[in-house]
Amino acid sequence: GGGGGGGGGGGSGCDDGGGDARAPYPVLGDVCAVAAATLYALSNVAVEYVVQRYPRGDYVAMLGVWGLAFAALQAVLLERDAVRAVRWSGGVVLAWFAAFTALQALFSALAPTAITLGGSALFNLSLITTQLYAMVIGVLLFAQWPSWLAAVGAAFIVLGMLAYNCTPLPTFSLAERRRAAASATDASTTSTARSSTPPSR
Repeated sequence: GGGGGGGGGGGSGCDDGGGDARAPYPVLGDVCAVAAATLYALSNVAVEYVVQRYPRGDYVAMLGVWGLAFAALQAVLLERDAVRAVRWSGGVVLAWFAAFTALQALFSALAPTAITLGGSALFNLSLITTQLYAMVIGVLLFAQWPSWLAAVGAAFIVLGMLAYNCTPLPTFSLAERRRAAASATDASTTSTARSSTPPSR
């Protein structure tokens, strides 16, 4: 994407009018952003599959364990210089860090419930719409006008929401989903047991 600030458009983000606050590789940044969004959407689909078949508490626990491991590894390998450069005095950084951690933990705990009730498609579309609010806040509070590419992206977001809401989808209650998941699990267990039983002579 582009830089920040107010002024005229240009690039794939907002332009501050200075001409020097541009990313060195904007195309690579856009490709990485699209790839990350796609992988995150796929992960939400996987979360829907998991939480419909296993307890949500187990999912959140495993998310915390493996998330801590991967985040620590990433910090040590890729961000150790940035961590050393942080000034931890004064308590302000620690307060922001604690607030971010608390909000991230709350989001991680509530996301499985939202995905179970509404499905991963609705959850992904809801997250995408946050970009619209970010654009409005950027214009009203920071005078950051989005580029034409951001406007095109916003139009696709609106079209996606309209297509999702105008298409009749089969609705299933949570109990029906759990019964279907239990039936599939029982069928898989029975099939596995039969295949592992030696034939009688």
